[in-house]
Amino acid sequence: MKARAFHYARWTVRILVGLALLLALAAAGLWWWAGREGSLDWLLRQLATGGPLSSEGVQGSIRGAWHIQRIVWERDGFRLEAEDIRLEWQPVALLGRTLLLDQVRVARARVIDQRPRSQQPLVPPQDLSLPWRVRVDELRVGSFAYQGSMQL
Repeated sequence: MKARAFHYARWTVRILVGLALLLALAAAGLWWWAGREGSLDWLLRQLATGGPLSSEGVQGSIRGAWHIQRIVWERDGFRLEAEDIRLEWQPVALLGRTLLLDQVRVARARVIDQRPRSQQPLVPPQDLSLPWRVRVDELRVGSFAYQGSMQL
């Protein structure tokens, strides 16, 4: 009886170790793929499927430096456009619940607001806290344009 219990325990340990190794191998493969050129383009195309996001001229990897010629987000008459975006970040910082952006550069940014004008005055949010710490070392926007019915 003891031999049978020992046998089952040994197989349970082997299965658990095998699953842990498989999980580690999958994580290593994902990390390797996220560092390859084209992974960022693939991710943005997946996010854009059936959604309000589109991008053009995407270069770089998820883990590395990004260069995007043009990206557009649009929903319900509100449109954000950015051109010639360059971003460098530290993805490992996410493990410490920190979004660490070394550099964000945008040559041209534009906001087009064609939503119907609301009768209610806009009220600023009471709380702007985020669940993660965010640090941006360098932020540059070459030009910014706004087109809409609201006065800024």
